[in-house]
Amino acid sequence: QYPVSYQYHRSAYVLYTALKLAGHPSKKIKEIAEELCRKNNIDPQSTGETLSPGKSKLLLFTMAVAKDPELLVLDEPTAMIDAATKKVIWDTIANYSKTMIMVTHSIEELRFVDRIFFLVKGRVVFEGSFNDFSKLVRTEGYVVEVKSGKTAKKIEIKSLSELSNVILSSEGADEITVRRITPEDIALLMEREWK
Repeated sequence: QYPVSYQYHRSAYVLYTALKLAGHPSKKIKEIAEELCRKNNIDPQSTGETLSPGKSKLLLFTMAVAKDPELLVLDEPTAMIDAATKKVIWDTIANYSKTMIMVTHSIEELRFVDRIFFLVKGRVVFEGSFNDFSKLVRTEGYVVEVKSGKTAKKIEIKSLSELSNVILSSEGADEITVRRITPEDIALLMEREWK
C-alpha cells in the first residue's frame, strides 16, 4: 500500500542496482535503467524524497517487472495512484507474458486476469473467469442503505417502485440513502452465492 522510497538514490540508480542484483545479462544496464525510467515517465535523476507516492510506487513496480521474474506477485498495484500512472501500470500488466498473481480491490483490474478467486473472510466464495464473474455482478437496480448509530443495513431493490414494499425494522434510523448499484457493491450482489 505505502511505497518504500530510496530517499537519497536516483531512480535510474535504483533500477540499475535491481537489475544488476537480479543478474541481468546485458552490459548496458545503466542505459536500460534510464530508458525504463523515461518510458514510465519517471525522471531518471529524481531521488526518492522528490518522488510523489504514486511515482514511488511506479518505480517499485518498474523494478519488479524489469527483473522479468517467472512469478510476479502484485498487491494492489494501483492503490493511491492517479489515472495516468494507472494506465502505465495496466498497459504493462496487460502485456506481461509470465505468471502473475494480483491482489486487488479494483473491479477494473479483473479484466487483466485469466482466473479470479473472490475471498470473503478468508474463504473462496467464487472461482472462475472474468466472463463467469461478470454474469454474477449486476449493475442495474438500487441499494437502500439504512444507517442507525454504528450499524448499517443494505437492501437491494430492482426498481424505485419497490421502495413502497421495503419495511425498515429499525425505526430510529439516522440516515436512509437510495442510490444506484455500482460494481463495488459486489458483497451485496453476490450474497446469495456465498450461502
